[in-house]
Amino acid sequence: MLPVHTTPRQAAWWVMSHTAPTCVFGLALTVFPYLGWAYFVPMLIATVDLFARNVRLIVNPSPQNARGLFISSNIYLTVLLLAIIVSSMLPGSL
Repeated sequence: MLPVHTTPRQAAWWVMSHTAPTCVFGLALTVFPYLGWAYFVPMLIATVDLFARNVRLIVNPSPQNARGLFISSNIYLTVLLLAIIVSSMLPGSL
């Protein structure tokens, strides 16, 4: 957890320092041959949403935006796992 003396804007930037690599590496998994469009399309949508919510938190570090980003990050992980499962089960995968 971040110390109490951190400002909300600094905390939002700290979260962005974790969100950006998560987004990049989540989309980078597309290079694996068994993950195709069935993985890339939902992950692109989820990634854009997650990144946009983090930018919104930086601009306006309110509790509502923080909660929205937290919920969105949980949905992002769910979409990631489901997209991997579905893509690997489609015909033509390894």
